Amino acid sequence: MSDVTFGFTDSWLYEDESVHPIHISKVIPDWFKNASNNVSIDHNFKYLAKKRTVKSCSSFMNVFDNGYVIVAPCDILLKYDSKKKSYAWEVSYEWETMFTEQENISVHSNDQMVKYLPNHAKDKFVFKLNLPLTIFTDKGYSIMQQTVPFTYNKDWYVPYGIFDTDKIHEVNIQIIVTTDNKEILIEKGTPLALYIPIKKEHHQLNITKIKENKVLLNRFKKYYVSLNSKFKNTAFNLRSTVNG
Repeated sequence: MSDVTFGFTDSWLYEDESVHPIHISKVIPDWFKNASNNVSIDHNFKYLAKKRTVKSCSSFMNVFDNGYVIVAPCDILLKYDSKKKSYAWEVSYEWETMFTEQENISVHSNDQMVKYLPNHAKDKFVFKLNLPLTIFTDKGYSIMQQTVPFTYNKDWYVPYGIFDTDKIHEVNIQIIVTTDNKEILIEKGTPLALYIPIKKEHHQLNITKIKENKVLLNRFKKYYVSLNSKFKNTAFNLRSTVNG
């Protein structure tokens, strides 16, 4: 087992547990909580009259079982006006970072990324939150950053990235604005990004004909036969992080 440690640079925020990083299982979206594990369908046998939903899909369930979510430490206001080429930001609490001269929020000019994006990209401007956090992982482990899954935010998102947190420990989150000339309020406690620890290692890519590879074919058959040798296969019995 490896350790992941978040360190606060602001002592007041450290005392406020409502803004501490949390496991992703604590921020499962309401639509997923409210979904049924299965729905009824017409069938000759009542025993088989069920169809699985997204809540019975192991790929979705695994999403809500891995990683830690960083939340907004206070209310944050952002705005970008593409016509005026101007931006503005405000925070309700000026937090302390590791560096005395560092502003709470800085920006990446469009010359740094946005101008190179394809025309259909919705990205307008990039703010950078210099959060009151540091993160430490064991040697050989990094952190994968991504938008909190299935939040469907229309105004901004956090880009995908991988940070070598066994060496670099600042937590600076890029907020990419996707709406123009709009006051965007990110309320205190809003989930900002998902951080997933990953082990840094190289992999060997192999391409094979599965039906001619006895070892892999046997692995496939063993799982497939076990999964499908009953009318109600194991997927119907899967339980997500949220009961229901």
